[in-house]
Amino acid sequence: MVGNGVTNWNYDTNNAFVEMAFFHSLYDTDLHQQFKDNNCNFGGAYLSQATPACLTLFSQFQSYVSDVNIYDIFGICYGPEPHP
Repeated sequence: MVGNGVTNWNYDTNNAFVEMAFFHSLYDTDLHQQFKDNNCNFGGAYLSQATPACLTLFSQFQSYVSDVNIYDIFGICYGPEPHP
């Protein structure tokens, strides 16, 4: 068993999540177009291949998907209760 195995840092993880999230309407066309216009590459461990401009856009992407359970995007993301 592999579990949550990453076999290729250039295609798995963030690159795959950004593309999958767009095709599941988790973020808008404008942000997706900005990724394309900036030729963003989120491959490599810890976003090592992303430019500063793309990291800024990725931060915006993260704000859209922060409550999404990446293992079941249609399910509820259970976690600790937010602190007041």
